[in-house]
Amino acid sequence: VNEDVRSILLTTVLRTDCDRAWLIECHNGTENAASGIGFYFGSMLHEVTNPARSVERIQYLYEDFPLTRFPLIDQQTQAGYYYGSVDDLKELDVRLYHELAGHGTQEFAAMIIWNQAGVPLGIIGLSFAQTKMNPIDVGREIRKAANEIGGVMLR
Repeated sequence: VNEDVRSILLTTVLRTDCDRAWLIECHNGTENAASGIGFYFGSMLHEVTNPARSVERIQYLYEDFPLTRFPLIDQQTQAGYYYGSVDDLKELDVRLYHELAGHGTQEFAAMIIWNQAGVPLGIIGLSFAQTKMNPIDVGREIRKAANEIGGVMLR
């Protein structure tokens, strides 16, 4: 599975000319004993950078973090995706804005990957620091990658 996911992410990097593609896998690290409501966590288990550029690795910064750390995740769950300028995040999620801007990201796209029961499996993302995002190409490629990765994760 790991090699398949890395291959899909690399293909997506090359097709979109982004600087980084990543997959945060969702998991339930613990439950609230009183209510049984799960607290969801994420781990960036996969990160692929553009081989044509020198891009800082950030995967190690995002291990077992609570998804509630970033309000954009809750806000965008209904839509299932986000794409745009990092500057546009200031009003939506200032913490995510600072995280992305701190790594030089100018634009990014993210899409939630769901299983058949409507439970989030993960979040695929593309980051652009040194190039401009083409929303049409990115929309097509991120949907394609999300479908392929979802299939691989459910094997």
